[in-house]
Amino acid sequence: VLDKVLEHISKGDGLAVYGVEEVKEAAEMGAISDLLVSEDLLITENEELRKTVEEVMNRVEETSGKTWIVPRESEIYHQVKSLTGIIGLLRFRIR
Repeated sequence: VLDKVLEHISKGDGLAVYGVEEVKEAAEMGAISDLLVSEDLLITENEELRKTVEEVMNRVEETSGKTWIVPRESEIYHQVKSLTGIIGLLRFRIR
């Protein structure tokens, strides 16, 4: 999934989003097919951020998307973390 995301980001084709607000907007539209979330965002002490991320995850699941939690031990953890820790692969462009 991360390879596809990075490919879409490099192409600039609008089929990948990252950042909490951008991903939240895409999730609300039902546009996310796959969601990558670093585990840090689920254990953060920032309750508002954690709740927002959980809401996004729930919305993705409700719209038949898949959510992937990326643990710190994962090979791709640092790449996901460098892209804000939350990344969405889109079914369709939203902009």
